[in-house]
Amino acid sequence: MAAAAPLRHNRLENKDGERPPMRKFEVALYNEEVRRLVSAGERHRHLEDSWGDTHYIEVTAADEQDARAKVARRYPREAGYVVEQVVRATD
Repeated sequence: MAAAAPLRHNRLENKDGERPPMRKFEVALYNEEVRRLVSAGERHRHLEDSWGDTHYIEVTAADEQDARAKVARRYPREAGYVVEQVVRATD
């Protein structure tokens, strides 16, 4: 019987238990609800009209999936946020 793989307590650890290097990602996102309201001549109760336009934020993460997860925690889909693009930032 083959030995079981060691448990990784942190999903970012590689098979040797080391963390991958962190990288910067640029994320483009907007708020779908604000965009809809602004186009109808209305305003969102809590967000500025500018959230109807694309915002660019920088995120430090291990990879694109990690960057998307971090953004989703801060800007959840359930609150109307839409991620348009995630690209690795150039140094």
